[in-house]
Amino acid sequence: AGLGGAAVGSQVGRDRAAGTTATAPAYRVTVVTDQGVSRMYEVAATGDLRVGDRVRIDNGVIYRV
Repeated sequence: AGLGGAAVGSQVGRDRAAGTTATAPAYRVTVVTDQGVSRMYEVAATGDLRVGDRVRIDNGVIYRV
């Protein structure tokens, strides 16, 4: 488990090159750790995450703290 700083989500488009309507993962979430390291995660939904939330990451799952 690790603690992160701010979470930022941005929506990415559908896979148009393949001509599919698959949308998972639909968001890229960037987490900045307390040490200043940025890590990007691709998730299907952001749930209740908002820009600036403190988060915890446990087994690749992002939780608000």
